[in-house]
Amino acid sequence: MEPVASSATLNAGRYVDVTYAPDPADPSRTPPPEKIFVREPPISQLEELLAIQGDVPAFVEKVCGKPPKWADTLTDKSLYELYDAGIALNDPRFDLWLKRQTKMVEKVTAQAKNASALRNSLPTPPSPSDSTPPASGGA
Repeated sequence: MEPVASSATLNAGRYVDVTYAPDPADPSRTPPPEKIFVREPPISQLEELLAIQGDVPAFVEKVCGKPPKWADTLTDKSLYELYDAGIALNDPRFDLWLKRQTKMVEKVTAQAKNASALRNSLPTPPSPSDSTPPASGGA
């Protein structure tokens, strides 16, 4: 039986203090500052996370588990603090994932080249039009 992972492993991440931008409709309704958990999303989401890394709001919403447009409610300073925390947490995972992906592609490419070389080295079977009909034994 395998040991159960600790909650620190299952919930890898850290808290970041954030402040919200004033509500344009009513600045008196601006939410109070709070701590937001920046997490390491499941490995099944790494490819998606890597693809959106350049989209700061989308990346922040993903690593914080927040809905679309939530990042628009933050101050710029808080947005980039969350982004930097998400990058710091996930960059080592990206590196490992990319190395494994690259290794897999190289392996598959080498196997495909070997299969192609083997296929090209085999004799070509005669086509049906190349064969002559059997001689009939005239009795």
